[in-house]
Order: sequence, then C-alpha cells, then structure tokens
Amino acid sequence: MLTAKQIRAQVEALLERAPDARAFALNVSSAWTGPGELAIRERPFRIVASDSELALREALVSADASGVPVVLLTKLSDGQLGEDLCARLARRRVNPLSGSELLRHLFQAKDVEPRLRNQLWLAKALVDAQPAGGYPPVPGGRLDEETALESFLRHVMGFTAGRPDLTDVLEWSRHEDAPRRLAALPPEASRRFEEWASRSAGGGVGLVLASLRTEPRTSAIALALAGGLVFQKEAGHEVVAARGRLERYFGGRTPEETEATQLESAALRFLDRLPNPESARPELEAFDQLLKALRLDAHAIRSDCSPIGLEQRYGALATRLQSFTLRPEPGALGALDKDLVRLRSHRLAGLAGDRRTRAEMAVRLCRWLAAAVPENSVGLASHAARYREEGAFVDWARHALFHGDQLVELSKAYGEILRAVLAVRESQNAAFARALVEATRSGVSDGLASVEEIVPALVAPLATLTKRVLFLVVDGLSLPVFQELTGSMESLGFSPLAAGSAYAGRVALAGLPTITDWSRRLLLGGREAASGSQGEKTIFGDHPALAGFAGPKAPKLFLKGDLTQTGDVGLSEPVREALHSPSAVVGVVINAVDDHLLKGDQLHIPWTLDRIPLLHQLLTTAGQAERVVVLTADHGHVVENDSRTEKHAGGDRYRHDEAPAGESELEVRGGRVAPFAKGRFIAPWSEQLVYTSKKNGYHGGLTPQEVLVPVMVLAQEHFMPDGWRILADPVPSWWLESPDPGRRSSPLKVEAPQPAAVHGLPLFAVPVTRKPVEDWVDALFATDLFRRQHQLAGRVAPASEVVRRTLLALDDRSGALLVGALAGKVGLPEFRMAGLLTGLRRVLNVEGYPVLTVDEASATVRLNRELLDTQFDLVKR
Repeated sequence: MLTAKQIRAQVEALLERAPDARAFALNVSSAWTGPGELAIRERPFRIVASDSELALREALVSADASGVPVVLLTKLSDGQLGEDLCARLARRRVNPLSGSELLRHLFQAKDVEPRLRNQLWLAKALVDAQPAGGYPPVPGGRLDEETALESFLRHVMGFTAGRPDLTDVLEWSRHEDAPRRLAALPPEASRRFEEWASRSAGGGVGLVLASLRTEPRTSAIALALAGGLVFQKEAGHEVVAARGRLERYFGGRTPEETEATQLESAALRFLDRLPNPESARPELEAFDQLLKALRLDAHAIRSDCSPIGLEQRYGALATRLQSFTLRPEPGALGALDKDLVRLRSHRLAGLAGDRRTRAEMAVRLCRWLAAAVPENSVGLASHAARYREEGAFVDWARHALFHGDQLVELSKAYGEILRAVLAVRESQNAAFARALVEATRSGVSDGLASVEEIVPALVAPLATLTKRVLFLVVDGLSLPVFQELTGSMESLGFSPLAAGSAYAGRVALAGLPTITDWSRRLLLGGREAASGSQGEKTIFGDHPALAGFAGPKAPKLFLKGDLTQTGDVGLSEPVREALHSPSAVVGVVINAVDDHLLKGDQLHIPWTLDRIPLLHQLLTTAGQAERVVVLTADHGHVVENDSRTEKHAGGDRYRHDEAPAGESELEVRGGRVAPFAKGRFIAPWSEQLVYTSKKNGYHGGLTPQEVLVPVMVLAQEHFMPDGWRILADPVPSWWLESPDPGRRSSPLKVEAPQPAAVHGLPLFAVPVTRKPVEDWVDALFATDLFRRQHQLAGRVAPASEVVRRTLLALDDRSGALLVGALAGKVGLPEFRMAGLLTGLRRVLNVEGYPVLTVDEASATVRLNRELLDTQFDLVKR
C-alpha cells in the first residue's frame, strides 16, 4: 500500500539530488487513494495519479501555469513516455520507489550496505514509522543492515531492544498492539522479519509469531510453559500425547522439542526479570487454562509456574505429612524434604510467604519428632539449656501451624503433627517445672542466672567497657518469639556478640510468678528495690550496680508512654536525644508483645521488626549513636491453643488460694517468690490450663516459655566492644536438614578445648574449641592457583579460616548444605552468607567452572570436590 509518507520521503530524496526540480514522476504499482496535495518540506505539492501519457502531460502544463510543483504517480516506464516529457522530470526519468534512496535519505547516509539495496519492504516500513525527530544520522555516513533492522524492530514492531533475544520476543508478545503490528506487515515484510528475528533469537520466534496470528489467541508465555511441560523428560504417555494438541495454538505448526525447550527457557528468564511473580499472574492463569484445555491439569504439579500445580504440591505434602504422623520414621524424612524442596522451587510459593513458612515448619517438626530423644536432663540449668537450644525452636515452629491452611488436607496434617508435638512438649514442660520448683525451694539455681542479675553482671560491666549501652526490655518476649525476631535485627547490621567464643544467646529466670508487676521490677531494680513501693524509673536510676554513672552519664529509663509524643509520629524526641546523649545506660521498655497477648483476636503475627516499628527505630537510632544493645525481657508467655479454663483467684496462670495443686499444677515455695504471694503460689506446668478468659496468650505459669527470658548482646561490627566477637545463632540440626545416613564423613582433627572467660562477665564465660584441620584443605591453600585466585578476588575474598570452615562443612555433608545450615557451621549470621558465597565462588570457580554453586530455588550450596581437585591439581597430591 502506497502511503503519503513514502511519497514524501522519495520526493525529499530526489530533491537532495535535484533541488531545482519542479516535476517528479514515481513508478508505483499501488493505486493512490490519498489527497490531491501533500506538503513536502513545508511546500505544497500537487499529486496526480494516472497511467495515461496525455493526462500526465496535462498535469505538467497545469503545474507550469500554477507554479505548484507536481508529483506524478504512474505505472508507465520511461520508454512509454515521450523524451520531451521525461526531459521535464527530476533526473529526466520516471523514478521507481527505491529502498536504497529511501534508506539513505532517512538516515542521512552517503551510502547503504549492499544487502540493503533491494530491501524496499524495510525502507517502506521505516518511512511509515519514522519518529517525529527522524532517525539519527549514521556515524561514518554508511548505513549497515544491523542499524536499519534495529530501527525497524524499535519503531515498526515496538521492541524496546534493538537486537532482541527470545525472552525479549516473548515480552513483546504481551503488549496489546503486538498482534496488530504483526498483522499490519505486508507478506514479504512479515517473512523477512521472522527470518531475521529467528537468526537473532532462535527458532522459537516462529512459534511466538504463529501464536499471535492464531485466533483465538493464547498467551505466548503460557504456550511456552506448556511446551516445556509436554517435552519434559520422563513425562508420562498422557503428557506426551498432548504435544499434538498444541498444534492448533500455533496455527497448525507442530513444535519441535528443541524449539519448545528454548521457548520455555526464555519464558522462565522473562519471569526472572519481573520484580514480582504476581506481575505475570494473567499469563500464569492462562497457563492453567491451557493445561485444562490440553487435559493436563492433573499434571500441573510438574510445573514450577502453574497456580494449580502449586496447590497440587501443597496437597502432595499434606499426604506425605499425614503418612509420617502414622509412622514417624527417620527414613520417611528424605521424601518429605524432596516435597518441601519442590514446593519452595515453585515461583508462586513466595507470594504467600507465611503459607510456605508453615509448610517448612511442619517438615521441621517431623524431623524433630523422628529425632526426639527421651527427656534425660538433670537439674534446672540442663532443662533450660535444652529448651533454649531445641525447645524454643519447636515452639516457634508449632505456633506457626496453629491457624492451619486453606487446604483442608494440609490443615488436618498440621493438626496431627501438633498433637504429636504437644504430647512431647507437655512432658518436657512438666520436667522443667519440677526442676524449677525444686531449685526455688532449695534456693540453688544450678548456675542459671536470674533476671535480677542481668544489670549488675552484664549491663553495668558493658557500660563501663563501651561507655554507651541501650538496655532494651521487650515485655513478654519469649524465647520462641526472640528466635523469630533476631533474624530481622541482624538485617539492620546488628550481630549477636559473645565474650571470647561464648554464644551470646543466654537465658535468665524470670521472677516467680512470671508476671510483669514483679518480674520487671526485679529486672530493673534488683531484689531489694523490687519489694519496695518506688516506681520503675526510680529503682532503675538508683540501681546499686549503676551508681558509678552520675551526672550526664546517669542512667535513664523510658517506659511505654515515653516512646511516642503527642501530635507526632515515630520514636519521641526525648528518647532519640537520650540515645545520642553521654548517658552510659539508656533503658527502654517496649510492650508490643505483652500488649498483643491481651487481645482476644485470632491473628497470627510474624514477629519481625516491621511489625514492631518502635523497636526498629530504636535499633536504628542506637546504631547511629554507636550503642551496644543488651536485649532481654521480664518474662515470656504461652500462646493460646485450645486451652481449658478453671476459675481461681489470682492471675491468668497463677493462683494463691487454698485449693490444692491439681494434676496439671505445682506448688511453688522459696525465696524468689514475690512477697505479695507470701512465699507460696500454685501455677500450671501445662500450657493448656488458664484461670481467666481467652486471650492471644498468657503468662504467670511454670513452663519454660514463661520462665526463661532471652539475654542477647548486639552491636554493629564497627563498634564492637573489646574482647567480644560475632557469633552465629546456633540452631538444631533438624531445623535445617534431615539426617543423611549416606553422607561422607571426614574425621576432623580437633585440639583439646581450652577454657576462656571474660573478666567481669560471668554469664558469658564458656570454653573455647580450637579450629579443625584437614590435609586436603591445607593442600588447596598451598597451591599457586589458589593463592593467585584469592589475590585476584581482592576485597571480596573471604578469610582463609572462613574458607576452611566452609569447605570442611560442605565436604562433611557430601558436598551439599542448605544456606542456613552452612551459616551455622561456618559461624556467620545467615544474612552474611550471600557475600561469603559470592567471594568464595570468585576464588574457587576458575574460568567459570562450577566448583561451588548455589541453587537459589532450594537455597542449597553445592561443592564439586572432583572438579575442585582437578582445577587445583590436588589429585596428585
């Protein structure tokens, strides 16, 4: 079809060679249906279309008379016109529409590449799509094919990339005008476009374009994902049979396996480009509809992209969990882990992160049930250590399951797991409570610290050492919530610290009964002050252990009402000023956890800094002020879960009436009992007994959830106190992975432990264990290649000792570990692992060979020992 833009461009090109010409003849094959006059270079030109020599002569006479230039459009050639007529035309001839001339003119080129000289289709398309400012002049004056084709793709077809790959083609196919642009191309242009794009992006381009020409249209991305599914290896006959049914979506064209595989890979790369998989929801839902049309919806579980498949993966996990609860054997854990990895690898699993977390927690609890050993703790400290190291993680995991899942089968499976876990945990609760009652009666806590010791034994010595401490008390913070919360604290750059090599996550005993009015006074003022009548700010400011800090350095305490300011938002200015002041100890009490317990709603709150904005702001300000943080609580809590109520006088979970202790209760007597209880009270060891109306949670009882409070020292790396170091928060092995009975086990050479303590900090004195040594790692370090690679990696290269621990941990687990598990074994916080692994790959992956890899979908780190030995020539050593 002849267009005004084509006429205008051809005449302008002729004017460049014949600027004084006033008559132009163009040889055209298409009929002209446009106006009789066009503006060319801001001048009017008369347009006359005729195949009659006489009519053309009349047009020239009329042009001479009017003084208006004329453009003659005709099918006649030079030989069919008289010489006298041709002599009056620009260039003395009838000029054909010339691709070369048009392209030269469009790009202000002196010459065009020979391959472009017969590409009239390309020139016409570029003329019609010419942007308002024109095309940029070509450097050097010569127009090459790549420049012209890239302009065609951008301006005619609407691509954002001038040389697209198959992923770009798929992304382009999503645009509403892509089918229209494609349909508007003349047949030759359409064929040439497909040929060139296929050379650039691969054979899958033809399938995408065929899908855009087929009615009714189906998303090319959905078709790409379906094509990948039907060509999967080990696909069943039903899946293979669906290959033929794809033809109708590609205009009768049968996809080849290579094309389908390339197309699926491109679709997955497109999904990777998106900031959120939700952006591709229309395509993924179209994919599901396509699977139904292909009669493959029952096989959607094989896809990492199908929303139906995600539900099927949850369903498969539910079936496996239910089987495990019937026969909780360690051998079944491998299949559970595979189901979990498959669930995690689904691209939509992360959109409902809480739901995926519940599935992960359920599998963790199965690992724990399979590995659970009978209660053999002796003494209160032993029970407390077991709860801190294991039980708190169990409670964190099971609390996540309390609200079930939208899939009925999965909710039932969670219920069965929770019942099995509760039976074990209640037994542990009873044993802990009996040890607590005995320790309280005898006055011997078996070396376990009490909340009243935290300020004199930890806060005051740290304030003396660092000059600036934030003493942060989170009211009601239990160890399970503490474990959940610490990860997001580390995201602010705060790391858990220990003196020497001690783990910083110590615990202390709350006051008895475990209620705020008594235990927080013990924490802030000590035993003697807690029994008095003065307020919390007074007893904290007068604490004997803080008496050495006076004047500007005097301690300050801020309670709930002080943290915000009327008419303002966020952390109050007095608190911010105090954190930046010379005060040696600034105490702050946050009530977010305890306040949540008072409510009767059915909300499940993931405990992160985002859910406690004031805590987030406090930590941020403390970091700016270079304060070390001591984080603790006055008591913990138990979470409401189908509890039973008995009416008694007292609190939620304690009473001091005359009724004897029942089956789920114990009587507590001793010196640490609050004075108002007159040396005696009764409280439940079972977490399922309460004395008041239903709430989100309760405290006052004898479970480790209520009695044990966390004690953690946090600091940013650049202002760590002398003698302290960053340590990872250890987690139990079942939290991270299932036991692998077939793993290769490398014997580690470990020197005998040597005792170490930090003077003045008795809560944190523990033994030091020497580093393991392995001959093959030493051999690796001794190679010239390793030393050169380590040097080339520069600042991102990990320290040699960190490399050693990483390699030994991976080798000990047959070359594969979850990122979280590796963090625990290396001794780094998990948020630091990304940087470590980036640096380590830079060192080990010589010339790009995958010695060390990270599977993002399953969060698994893999070490290829054979390739490492080959790359670093360790085989001969």
